Amino acid sequence: MPARRSGGIPAERGEKSLAYVSATRVGFEQVPDEIVEELTAEGILLGEAVAATAEQPVAKRRADGSHYQQVTAWWASTRCYVVLDARRELAAAGEGRLRPAGAWSATGKVFRLPDGLAVASSVWRRSAGTEGAGTTKRQSTDNPLDLLPPEVVKPVAGSQADAWREFGNGWATETVVASLLSAQRIRVLRATRKAASRRALDAADWTLETIDAPVTGHQEFSVRPWT
Repeated sequence: MPARRSGGIPAERGEKSLAYVSATRVGFEQVPDEIVEELTAEGILLGEAVAATAEQPVAKRRADGSHYQQVTAWWASTRCYVVLDARRELAAAGEGRLRPAGAWSATGKVFRLPDGLAVASSVWRRSAGTEGAGTTKRQSTDNPLDLLPPEVVKPVAGSQADAWREFGNGWATETVVASLLSAQRIRVLRATRKAASRRALDAADWTLETIDAPVTGHQEFSVRPWT
């Protein structure tokens, strides 16, 4: 399951493509399972996710020479928007390698949204003038939002964005997610398209799901499962 992540603002409308790389987990799947289970049990992840993603886990070195592994992520439903930072200690394993030396823990903040909030859904179809565009060479980009038309991504311009493709025998999907928190308001976008093959994805319609709502309250959290 390939994945590629980046962020930024949309470029002009045109045929763009991302350079995907192979990955065993994509999006929010990269958050450790025990952290997700604890966040759900603690009532921090409320409702059904509309859009969510995480950065790939990375190892970092402190000034004192110690190391830790970090995963940052965000998660959004019609009930809340959550940002989190998950970490665990690492220890030297010889020959420049590192091994886990502790359990995962996570800190973050949950932003509450108004009761009764609903997702806005729509479909963006390619115009007749772009139907034959699949035969032309596409421009490469590292910005997932470039895959979508500017009018779609304008509300989340400058946001944290991510994209990935998944595929199997006779099916393929592509997903773009983005979120923007500013001035006590949250905007979230999830765009998906489906086709019978990876090649056919470029001509498929995008199904769009969006949230645009004020933040009604927020609180910090800290979880340490399995300790």
